[in-house]
Amino acid sequence: VSVKENFYELSSNLLGKYLGRALNICYVLYFITFSMLLLILVSDVINVWILHRTPRWAVILLILLAASYIAKEHLLTISKSFLVFSLLFVFLIVLLILAYMQDVHFGRLLPIPANEPLQILKSSPQAFVSLIGFEVILFIMPFIKKPAESLKVLSIANGFTVSLYLFLLITCIVYF
Repeated sequence: VSVKENFYELSSNLLGKYLGRALNICYVLYFITFSMLLLILVSDVINVWILHRTPRWAVILLILLAASYIAKEHLLTISKSFLVFSLLFVFLIVLLILAYMQDVHFGRLLPIPANEPLQILKSSPQAFVSLIGFEVILFIMPFIKKPAESLKVLSIANGFTVSLYLFLLITCIVYF
């Protein structure tokens, strides 16, 4: 087992030729279906909130064209473009919060443990979309030149994402 092996090589080496390939096929199918689900969810949001009269297939086609344009680039280029869009997104959120500060009601956060733990566990599959970053680390780590240093940066990026989701959740509860 080597640090330079990617997930597909590692699973074949650890589980054997046939079981490793079966696991690799399952992971590829998982990521394809997950990508399709994410594509459908994003296109639904765009159709409902922004482009009401645009056909769904046109929105999906535009997203696929943009994603394929970005995906053909190197990992460093992808991460830099994501950083720019993330900072722009955070800037827009801060502007929206400042604009609607008078509608804040922190009393809507109470009572905090209003739901039973079983209800929370039943609703947790919807949270898997936001946790994809942890799985992506498995696949991109062998392609990074300095994995030890990059692990810290990737952990901070995932922590930022989780913090952003928590912030958005609290903001939505407080406003609406």
